[in-house]
Amino acid sequence: MDAIASGQIVADRQRLTQAIMNLAENATQHTEAGEQIALGSAINRHNAYFWVRDTGKGIDSANQKRIFERFARLPNSRRRSEGAGLGLSIVQAIAQAHRGQVRLNSRLGAGAQFTIVLPLESRQDNLPHESNSNC
Repeated sequence: MDAIASGQIVADRQRLTQAIMNLAENATQHTEAGEQIALGSAINRHNAYFWVRDTGKGIDSANQKRIFERFARLPNSRRRSEGAGLGLSIVQAIAQAHRGQVRLNSRLGAGAQFTIVLPLESRQDNLPHESNSNC
């Protein structure tokens, strides 16, 4: 773990967990033995941050926006599974449903960090109605 935040946010716990798990699963599929994967969280007055980072191959700048599209797959990926290419678009949809965003910091050959940023002023009526809860 890089960091562990302490605090409360209003969020759909199941969807937020799904988003973080999608990012962690992607990291496992794009790293090799000996490379690192780390998770973390932080909170400040305005936002909550949840991230997954790895020291894998990284993502070139030409593909960094495209990978959030539905069914997108990286060319020449060393990915070890045959997913449908929906994971990052789902993560982005979950972040947006919470009035947030997903940030990507990556360079080819230097790994990647995906960060879910959620504003703390998120109102409950903007969240999916099935399971609002404190995280």
